Amino acid sequence: MDITKDYGEATLGLFIKNNWVMLLAEATRNIGIGKLRGPGGGIKPGETPRKGLAREGFEELHVTIDERAAEHVAVLDCFNRRAGGDIFHAHVLVYLVRGWRGFFRETKDGGMINPRLYFLSNLPFNRMMPGDPYWIREVVFSGRKIWGEFHYGPGQISLECEPIIRDLPASMMDNL
Repeated sequence: MDITKDYGEATLGLFIKNNWVMLLAEATRNIGIGKLRGPGGGIKPGETPRKGLAREGFEELHVTIDERAAEHVAVLDCFNRRAGGDIFHAHVLVYLVRGWRGFFRETKDGGMINPRLYFLSNLPFNRMMPGDPYWIREVVFSGRKIWGEFHYGPGQISLECEPIIRDLPASMMDNL
């Protein structure tokens, strides 16, 4: 597999309240356009992953994240094939976020619209990226810390093969 571009590390936050609802919003740019997901994005030079997640949470949904309440639960290696055949890779650090201040709202150019809470018992997996049900079920419902590998077709609307999911090695845990 020839990777045309490596986007490096990114973050993704799953905001969970009282262990029964999860925040999701519709992405309007970059990866997963039109799909429901949590806030996240690239980590800027000099940022820790948690600082990057906090910045993205504020930029995208105007909430302040309590970094101590962000639990690192997964590493996802996503290989995304574009229509022209080239592949870009993102190494995504996933956090469960259980502490924040503010009310979710769209922000100017934040890249996410229509934020709302969904019951964990009725998550809209059909409106998420196709790999999300695999890893969300593991980290949210089973409590596992995982590493996953996902190969997406153009536009991230389909998986090109079955995902690989394994327990997250201690060497990949974020201790920042």
